[in-house]
Parts: sequence; C-alpha cells; structure tokens
Amino acid sequence: MSGPGGGVRAVDADGNATFSGPAGLMWDSTGDNEIPAAGKKTAKVAAGEGTEPAQEVGSDSVDGPDLDDKSAELPVRVSEGFVSVVPDASLLQTASYPVYIDPPVGLSASKRTVVTSNGHHYWQFDNDYDEDNHRDRGRGVGRCSSQVSNGVGIMCASPAFTSRMFFSFSRSKLAGKIVQDATFRLTETWSFTCTPSWVNLYRTSGDISEGTRWPGPSTVDLLGDRKVSHGRGSACDPDQPAAAVEFNDNPDESNENLTSTVANLAKGTWSTLTVMLRANDESDPNSWKRFKNDATLQVTYFPAPGVPTGVGVQATNDPKSVTCRDSAHAVTVADPTPPVSATVQTSVQPTSSESKGSLRAGFEVQAYDATKKTWGKVWGQDVPGSGYAVDGTKESPQTSTLADGKSYRLHAQTVSHGSYGGKTQDPRSAFSGWCYFTVNSKAPKAPVIVPDAHGPYTECTANACAPGGGPGIKGAFTFQPDPVDKDVTGYRWTLTGGKPHDVTGATVTVSDITPPVAGTLLLTVEAEDLPDRYGPPKIFSFKVETPSGPVGRWQFGETSGTNAADTAADGIRHPLTLTTGSSFDTRARRGDTVGDHALAVDGKTAYAATSQPVVNTATSFTIAGWAYLTDTSRAQSIASQTDGAGTGFNLGYQPATGWVFDWHRAPAGQTAKIARSVAQVTTTPAKVWTHIAGSYDATAKTVQLFVNGRPQGTPVPVAADLTPILTSGGLQIGRGGDTATPGEYTGGLIDEVEVWNRALAADEIRLDAQLVGPDGTSATVLAGAWLADQGSGTSIADTSGYSKSAMTLNAGAALSEEGVVVFDGTAGYASAAGPVVDESASFTVTARVRLDAAAIAQKPAGYLAQIAGQQTSGESSWGLWYRLDSVAAGVPQGRWFFGRTAIDGSSRVIGSGEARSADTVDLSADPVVQVTGVYDALDDSLHLYVGEQEEIPDDQPPTFPYVQRGSGELSIGRGRAGGTWDRYLPGQVGEVRMWAGAMTRNQIITQILSICTNDCDTE
Repeated sequence: MSGPGGGVRAVDADGNATFSGPAGLMWDSTGDNEIPAAGKKTAKVAAGEGTEPAQEVGSDSVDGPDLDDKSAELPVRVSEGFVSVVPDASLLQTASYPVYIDPPVGLSASKRTVVTSNGHHYWQFDNDYDEDNHRDRGRGVGRCSSQVSNGVGIMCASPAFTSRMFFSFSRSKLAGKIVQDATFRLTETWSFTCTPSWVNLYRTSGDISEGTRWPGPSTVDLLGDRKVSHGRGSACDPDQPAAAVEFNDNPDESNENLTSTVANLAKGTWSTLTVMLRANDESDPNSWKRFKNDATLQVTYFPAPGVPTGVGVQATNDPKSVTCRDSAHAVTVADPTPPVSATVQTSVQPTSSESKGSLRAGFEVQAYDATKKTWGKVWGQDVPGSGYAVDGTKESPQTSTLADGKSYRLHAQTVSHGSYGGKTQDPRSAFSGWCYFTVNSKAPKAPVIVPDAHGPYTECTANACAPGGGPGIKGAFTFQPDPVDKDVTGYRWTLTGGKPHDVTGATVTVSDITPPVAGTLLLTVEAEDLPDRYGPPKIFSFKVETPSGPVGRWQFGETSGTNAADTAADGIRHPLTLTTGSSFDTRARRGDTVGDHALAVDGKTAYAATSQPVVNTATSFTIAGWAYLTDTSRAQSIASQTDGAGTGFNLGYQPATGWVFDWHRAPAGQTAKIARSVAQVTTTPAKVWTHIAGSYDATAKTVQLFVNGRPQGTPVPVAADLTPILTSGGLQIGRGGDTATPGEYTGGLIDEVEVWNRALAADEIRLDAQLVGPDGTSATVLAGAWLADQGSGTSIADTSGYSKSAMTLNAGAALSEEGVVVFDGTAGYASAAGPVVDESASFTVTARVRLDAAAIAQKPAGYLAQIAGQQTSGESSWGLWYRLDSVAAGVPQGRWFFGRTAIDGSSRVIGSGEARSADTVDLSADPVVQVTGVYDALDDSLHLYVGEQEEIPDDQPPTFPYVQRGSGELSIGRGRAGGTWDRYLPGQVGEVRMWAGAMTRNQIITQILSICTNDCDTE
C-alpha cells in the first residue's frame, strides 16, 4: 500500500507494517557541468563482515543529486502485485541528460516453497509467527542439527535434517524492459550462532510447484553468496537484530551474475526465474538460518524500444495523406522536402503507472540509383534532436531536399535511452517495413472526389461523420482533375483494404464502389497524366452504416439447465431448449473465456431447438456457427429450419461432399428438390473446430456455402420451383431433416451460432470466422498441448482438455531430468496423430526450443532442423524450422522459419509460403527460444515470432493463398518433404502447443509467454 510522504508500506493482515520505503527520487545532470565536488561512496558489504573504508569519488550524479541538479520526488504507486514510480514529465522536458531515477521497481515472488531432507515441504510458506515473543520466526535454510560451542550444547533438531528455500519470479512485469541492475533481498530473522556463515543464491533448472519435494530443482548457476549472521539480538556482542540480506553483483567476483540473469528473464529466455537459497556448507550446523517469505527482486530498468507504428510519407498538405506503399504502388509527392511520420513505441505497452520511456524516432530515407540498381542512404535523423519523447508520440520531421524525379524509400525505428551507473545505453528497435515514394513536381495534383448527390455516402468532416449505406451497398463517386491540370487521362482508386483499380477519362464516375464492411473507410484516388505517372493521392473519408445485427445468437454461456439464451440485440428473442443427451461443455470455441461454453451433443438423440422460426427464409438470410465433429463417417446437421414437409434449409456435413448448405423444397406429394452448395475440399478432419456458414441471396436467387470464411465455389442458382418460402418450424441445432422425420444428429460440439435476416457480404463472413471479441482480437482456443515436463517414459500426454493423441518418443529422443525432450539430430523424433486444428482456418503453433549449436555446426550449409510440423502426404502442411546458413568461427549462423506447403490431389506441390527471421541468428549463446508461427486466414498471411518480436524481413508478411489441410502424423524433431522424413533436429524441445485462431502479438505475449499487460491480474 502507499505509505506516508509518497513512499510504500507493506502491512500484514492486522494492519501492522512489515516493510516500508521512501518515495522515489528523480534528478538530472545539471550539476555535472560544474567542477565536481568531493563526495563519499561507501561500498556495499554483507552484515557481519565489517565495513570497508569509504572511498573518495567525484560527484557524478550517479549515486544521488548534486546541489545544482534539478530533482523531483516521485511518489511510489502500488497496484495489485507490483510497485512502480513514474517519471516527472515536466523535469523530462527541461532536463540535462542523462536523467536518473531511484529507487528501482520491486518484484515480489509469485511462488515459494521450502523442502527438507526429512520429507517435509512448506508450499507458499508463512513466516511461522511466534506467539510468545510476538515476532516472525521465518523458515529455515541449512543444516538443522546440534553443536557444542564454548562448552555449551546448542540443539536445533534430532535427528538432523537439511532445508532449502525456493522462490519463483514471473517475467510478467519485466517484459519489454532492459535490465540495468538487480538485487535479491529478503529478511534473515535467526542465525544458529553469532558467527557469520555463507549462504548461497542459485538459479535452478526448473520451476517449483506444490508437488516439489527434496532435493528440489537442481542448481544451474551461482548468482551470489553472502556471509551473514542476523537475528540473535542481544545474545551476540554486538547486538545482531533481524536484518535484510541483499544479493547484488560484486564486480570483483565474476561468478556473481544476478543482473545478467534477471536481464535474460526480461528478454524471455525463461518465463519464470526460480532461485534456491541454501547453505554453502550443508553439513555445518552453524549454517542454520531462518528467513522470512518477503523475498523481492529490485530491478532498475528502462523500456526496450518497439518497432514504430504509423510510418509513412505525407503526400500532400492534408495530414490524412500519410501513406506507406509497397514498391509496386509507390506514392507520388510534389514537395522535395516531404514530411515523414512515425509514432514511437516501447516493446511492450506500458501500464498507466509505468514509465513511458525516453524515446526518439530514427528515420532513414534511401534513394534508388537506376544505373547501379542499388539503394543508398540520402537522409536520416533521430527525432526529437534534443530531449526525448514518450511512448505513443508521433514525430513528423521534414526530410532534406530530395531530387525531383527520383524514387525513394523510407523506414523508421524507435530509439530508447537509458542511463545507470555512469553507463548510457541507446538500443534501437528493428526497422519498420519500407514505404516507397517518388518526388515528382510535374505529376498531376491531387484530384477532386465528388460523392453522388443522392448518397448514400458523404464525406466526413472534422466535426461530423454521418453514416450511410452499409456493407455490400454500392456508392457512386465522380473523379475530377485539379483545376490547374489539363491533361489528366485517368485515375487509380483504392478502398481501404482493397486492391487498386484503374479507370480512364478526364472526368470519371465510378458507380459501383462497394464497401465490404461497416465503419469509417478511406477512398484514395490518384490522377494519371502519362502512362504510370500518378500524382499525390486525394483521400475521401466516409462512414458505412453498421447493418442490422444478427436476429439470433446463441453463445451457450450457461453452465447447467435446459435452456440456452438468445443474446442477439435485434428482433424477438428465441431461446433454445436442450433435449436429453445435450449439455453445456467447457470446451468452448472462445477458449478459456470466463463463463463461455459450447453445446455438446451425443450424435444419437441430442439437439436444441427454438419453438418458432428465427429467420424469415422467404427473404435473404445467413446462418453461421462453429462445429467440432467427433466422427466424420456419417451425415450430420449443424443447423436447420424446416417445416413438416421437409421444406427449408440445412447447414451440415455429408461424408461424400464434406460441408454442405442446402435449400430444399418438398411440395406436397412430391420428392424434395435441393439447391446445394458444397465444399471445394471434401476431406474434413474430425476433432477440429471449423467455421461454416450458409447464405441465401433473395435478389440474386442463389445459395452459397462458406467454410472458415471462404466462399465455396460460385453461388448456386435456385430454380424457380425451389424459390424459398417462409418455413413454419423452429431452428434446430444439432439435428436436421423435417420436423416429422428428423435425423442427421450431430456428435461433438457446436458453438457461436448466429442468424441474420440478410445475405452477408463475403468479407463480413470472413471476418465473422475470425471470432473477433470486444477488444478487437480474435478468440483462440488451445487445441493441443504437449509439455515435456509433464511426460513420463516415452510418452507425453496432451494437456489441452481435448484428449488429443499422446506424443510418443522414438529412438534418438528422450526425456531429460530438466523436463525437456532431447533429440539426437540424426534419427530421434516424437509423433502424435494429427491434425490438431483445421489448417484451412487461422491457427497458431508455438514451440520452446534450444538448438545444440555444436551439433548444428557440423551440419552442411542449408541444413533444415525442423522443430515441429504436420504431415500432408509426402510434405509438411506446416512446419517450424531452423535453417543453417553458415558457420563462423565454429558458431552457427542461420534463420528461423514458419512455412506452409500446398499439394494437389496427386500429392504434387502447387505452392508454398515462408515467414523467416529478419536477421541471421547467432547460436553462440545456445539460447532457449520460443518460436511461434501464425497463419491468419483473414488475409492468408504467415507470421513468425521469435519470443515477443515479429520477424518481417520484407515489406509485408508473406501469404499462403491456398486451402490446405494436413493429415497423418504431427511430428516434433523431424519434417517431411519430397516424400521423405528428414530434417532431424539436434537440440531440446520443452513444449509444443497449438491453438485454433490467429494470435496477435499481444496474445502471444500474454498467452504463450505468460506476460501480463494492463488487463492482467498479478500475484
């Protein structure tokens, strides 16, 4: 809790203070410009060792403000699970840099335990309060035995035992931070004798849990040692009260590396840091000590830079004209000194109480030499030139004078400034993608855009933006040249997110500009006077009316009962009634969202139904939902609405054709006639989540099936004698057929069913298949998880909750004591039955891997070491791998990859796509790396993340525009290509996990790397 004077105070359950600290302090370097006065600096030593003589040093502002330094007090802010100080903004604006901030942020241990050699353990141990003496005794470390000292016997325990203490610290609050210093601190409450003894702090090989027993995780690295004796009070001379023991790197002892270890935690080398406190000599009775559970890590840091956003060149005087184009569609600017823009970012979004950083935007412009066919830098600048900006600040400098008629490209990076201990750091983020532009003063000026006078779309102004039309509703716009231009021959126009379109003529009316989605869109138009010479763009902003929402929506948020609520906002509500054999299942498509469930149906008699029709089937309508079939050998209906004669629609599955959407009509006494839209890919895997939708367009008189947001073939015409009519039966979920003779019961799970009384545009259905939540991100569900530290023998069970096949280890692959699978790189692999997800939909896969650098170095250049992949005939439908490019001084140099391969019906490769590391990876540090691949079906893009950083070596993420599903083996440690198993991995894999849904960077940070952001709770 916050303490007096802006400080911090910790209290126990009774409100008694157990720890307190002063307010923070911030100061600049104004006084450093003066002749330094003599000052004193006392070296840190552990209590009990005496005090070293003070050393005379110059006053350089590192250890505290000089008399002439500007300073400000920083109240300490306390939130759930963390403590922080926030810099004074006014001082930052007028400061002489470097600026210093003290104290550092404190991180409390999230988990703790004590284990003893006689079989006891104390998970999340308390401080063993002594009622008689009214004090916290703490818990023991060392050898609890007996000893005779000066003829006096001292007893701790008989029989004797040894005790060790462990603390685990989460990375959550250190993500995106560059660590400058770290101190581990806890309170010693008791020592067996008054004679100081050594206690050591180690990093351990694994984490702790309630099941941790003696001897606990093995030690990996000595972080520090202290020779101390506290807590015996007046029994010692001089008095030895309880006191804090601090472990901080001693520069004279090279084996003390707490700061570098915490820095690796912040970088993501591990998701948690577990440390062991133990006696140096565990056979010595004098080593017995007691410590409180108040262990903290005090960390001094500054934010790591992130790739800036909003990078582009301002094409005209209109600030809205900031544009970033690829090389094929370079924007034209007339100004030879065009403004460029970038918004600086920290690597991880800071919370409201965290430092927003001391940042600059680093710009670079390169010109193209047409003779040499090379690019070369012609301008660069870090902005602001003096002082610093905070996270989210837009910087917009002008370039130097650029040559008319030349081609240029721009990119930018964020620079973060930090200073501590007399050392200054200015790390830079990766560059953004390139933005291409040309300078041409002779090109046409920005044209004039005139919307149709009858609507439905009007231009947004600074004060008003009236919505009109809707997705799929066309609008007419007239393009005219600027009054000074007399030789315009055509225009190029683009609607937000769409492809460029060319039209010819000096004045042109385009009557079919059709917004694909609702919201504010930008119509960008460029005039053309000579072939391929376009002028600066004119941008017309307009708002598309949000269409009427679903008239029925069932999200199955209930936990029990026989009714599922209709949560749609429009129309009349139609709750579903569940029949025997159906229930609410926690395996919902939205994953572990609180309160979310799916409808579970047994495939025999179970279904859910409304009492009345939900949608008017005589008009346009759309039905959509998610299905998880446990058996694909028989016909099943996901949703249907029919009458007693069999007239109506059915959205479901047929073994011969895969997913289907039918409109069927059965006139009295006649055989039913069907208009059917079927899946283009008939192979449908079982036990995966798939989004299916069916749409009837009453204007076009067609039906259309969509699978995972993609239209299946062309719309199927509905014959005149099949024209849909309003059916009388209710909506059935999990059952088809007519109401008199039902059938086709679904076995598995159904979720997120929605019905609209209109035909959704294709882009709307594609967006609906992303299952976007209120926060704007797509929902993901963990579909398979194989964690090596949960394995036993040669088997690793799936812990996702979906009971996927266990991963079986084959010869050359073995579980180690550290809880990882070690692969020999020649024949070892692990495998399970796949696929885990529907790979024609968005998905995410991640693996924690450590490559064996020495073994990799022995491989030939170009060698591919596959971490994980899904088989599809003779290839891999997807794969995560490392490619060795070269070996320098015995150190492998290469890149990480996430790729996909498409095959045809004859198993021939017809296409592929790869996302790769932007830069070569140096394996000299032999790091543990979290490699994540994301396939986003919304735009067919492939994304590769190494840790929390997305790797984009080119202008845009690569794409994979194929519908490809894997079949057969899911492998770890080897890959399949050209009909052969190879690509054996030399190294270790700690986990492989897969999700249905495409994760964003923030979701990867929170769900994979277990890093908390603003909305996370902390321990």
